[in-house]
Amino acid sequence: MSGIEPRRLYTPREAAQLLNYSERTLRRWRAEDTGPRWTRYGPALRYGYFGIDLLAWLNEGRRP
Repeated sequence: MSGIEPRRLYTPREAAQLLNYSERTLRRWRAEDTGPRWTRYGPALRYGYFGIDLLAWLNEGRRP
């Protein structure tokens, strides 16, 4: 999928839009330890997704 910058850190909202899934689905996948790899960042420990991880997940065809 073009348009995903590999080095960029995407918010859950941005990642959901890029993957065409809801934020709720991404939240469920994090809880179930499935879906694209995610990271926590910042003093508030927010969730995010690096573009390279979104691309890898899409290329692997790892969809639920």
